[in-house]
Amino acid sequence: MGAMPFSELKIDQAALKEAQEQDRSRTLVEVALELARRLDLRIVAERVETRSDWEAAEASGWDEAQGFFISRPLPGHQIPDWAAAWRAQGTTS
Repeated sequence: MGAMPFSELKIDQAALKEAQEQDRSRTLVEVALELARRLDLRIVAERVETRSDWEAAEASGWDEAQGFFISRPLPGHQIPDWAAAWRAQGTTS
């Protein structure tokens, strides 16, 4: 089997929220996450817009997250300063 043409699985925040409320959705998300782990794919939580979204994604075992809770889109040259400020505020702990 050749290399897969992708290296990550993105999980939309709506799926994580629904998984908190419905057993069937929770099972689908859990299976998708397990498959991603078995295939050594990075797991990215998308549309992380609130602390609650962050905590739900964190509980699911994501590797990366993206969304407005973390930052609005930035020009590349602003990222180092943003990253330093993000770490300094301790949001990830």
